[in-house]
Amino acid sequence: MEILLREDIDKLGKRGDVVNVAAGYARNFLLPRGLAAKATEENKMALERVRLAEVHKVEGRRQELAALAKKIEAASCTVMAAASPEGHLFGSIGPEQIAAAFQEDGLPVEPDMVKLDSHIKEIGVVTVTVQITPTQKATARVWVVAE
Repeated sequence: MEILLREDIDKLGKRGDVVNVAAGYARNFLLPRGLAAKATEENKMALERVRLAEVHKVEGRRQELAALAKKIEAASCTVMAAASPEGHLFGSIGPEQIAAAFQEDGLPVEPDMVKLDSHIKEIGVVTVTVQITPTQKATARVWVVAE
């Protein structure tokens, strides 16, 4: 029996594939669970419309994240901390403080997005990496100043 897969199924195929399976497997397992549909032209066109809508949604999200990366690249934030006259901090600045500074500036940066080699312990300008997605990064400047 020829069916159209609505979901990815291990060892059978990917979503949108037309596969030939045993009639009992289709009738008793795939069709009742909504994992597949009969391979008609109407079902193929409906699945293609859904696929195109998902592609547009993913593309829109990718553009939003690219715009966020540009905003982060253009922005810099200031973190104030107690420091000695020589410029050594009495504590250290980590991802939480940097994310909070970006959030005060209106950028949706979470602490787990900020990647530091080590905590900041000196006054000055530091370049940090903000991991937006697993494949998309942005670099930003953080000004560390004494209170």
